[in-house]
Amino acid sequence: MWFGANPRFWRVCSEYQLICSSGVVTALMSKRRFFTAAILCILTAGIAAACTPENPQDNAPPPIIDSPSQSDASNWVEASAPITLDNVPRIAALGQLDQPDEITTIFTYALSPDATVLVGLNNAETLAWDLIDGSLMFTTSRADASRAYFSSDKTAVFILSSDGTLRALSSDTGGEMFNFAVHPTYNETTAFDPEMDRLAVGGMDGTVKIWDLFGRESLVTIDVGDTAITALAFSLDGTRVAAANETGDVSVWEWETLTEIDRVRNVLINVDGSTTPLVPLQLRFHPTGEHLAIATDRDTRLWHIGMENAVVRISVTEGLSPVLLFSPDGSFVVSGTTDAGLALWDGETGAPVIRLFDTTGRRISADFSPDGRMLVTSIFDGSVTLWNLSDVREQSIGTSRIPINSRSIFDVEWTDDGRLILIFDGNGAVYAWGIPPS
Repeated sequence: MWFGANPRFWRVCSEYQLICSSGVVTALMSKRRFFTAAILCILTAGIAAACTPENPQDNAPPPIIDSPSQSDASNWVEASAPITLDNVPRIAALGQLDQPDEITTIFTYALSPDATVLVGLNNAETLAWDLIDGSLMFTTSRADASRAYFSSDKTAVFILSSDGTLRALSSDTGGEMFNFAVHPTYNETTAFDPEMDRLAVGGMDGTVKIWDLFGRESLVTIDVGDTAITALAFSLDGTRVAAANETGDVSVWEWETLTEIDRVRNVLINVDGSTTPLVPLQLRFHPTGEHLAIATDRDTRLWHIGMENAVVRISVTEGLSPVLLFSPDGSFVVSGTTDAGLALWDGETGAPVIRLFDTTGRRISADFSPDGRMLVTSIFDGSVTLWNLSDVREQSIGTSRIPINSRSIFDVEWTDDGRLILIFDGNGAVYAWGIPPS
């Protein structure tokens, strides 16, 4: 069954359910709407019933799988088309990517620009798979790497070790082409511009270095402040970089000219009037580059760069958001916490749109479809769910669960060509779902 095929798969959730959970959001409303919302909060239990599948069996968890079964690449099915709202009823498992040696969690990964190759890092190895036929292309040492990036021309994979050593590997063989150190006080804070092969690297000394990776050239060094860099992000066009530090400051730079565009300090105002810095741990630019989503250690905020009174809190409850991303067209931003789950907010204003129910739990992940009309989410110890966003502005959202036979899913990725949803299992397996041939 799929969206609308059975009423149980439609969940009608209202703006007011989100408001009831967030006193801060009510401040965005007029007094009249606030009192209306307060009255509707009394009805939350009844509304929530309409947002829950009728059949309890639909919520029954799958059995726990402690270790993956090995699959044959010859059983792999190539996706026949991008996944769309029209063909998504046909979505099916296309295959499973396996590891040849010690099977451990793929804790980070990178996709080639054409979405035909996946490179992943596990406990000991760097592995690459062909996503057309499911075959393993190469394995090589992980070399203590904790980050992976694909070059724009698909010829190289860059892996970055915790000591600040970057290695360029051949994407065909895994052989090392060159290596160099990226920062003398590297603290594992980075951002990557995939179009221009540029890497921003933060340090404990409060500086950010931006590298041309193929040229092995440090282009600029930005002095952000005196404390350690905690988060970085490139704008979509690569002209701006945002940097955060331990004092709660977030600054936006036209990095090529070392011009600081704007700066905001994120603090918590205490009862006695003093302030406590909120440390930003994630940053995401709006596609236009004019707004920035900021996930601190206590809440999530939307900053309208260059405007007064420009910070809007977009948090349902207090806590760090494990997910922070804009939809491809910037219409929505999704964020949330492990105990309150995820919510959609307006990507321009920060106004609440809808709460995504049944998204609470450990290790939450999400990704938008390339056209922005669907969202996939996963929860460790929970489910993998598809969301139909076509009517979300009318407070109507359709859902359907992908039947994964595991309780240890920790990440999901919708490839940029729209053809695959990759589902990463803590047991080491990677499951590929898409549209099979007719």
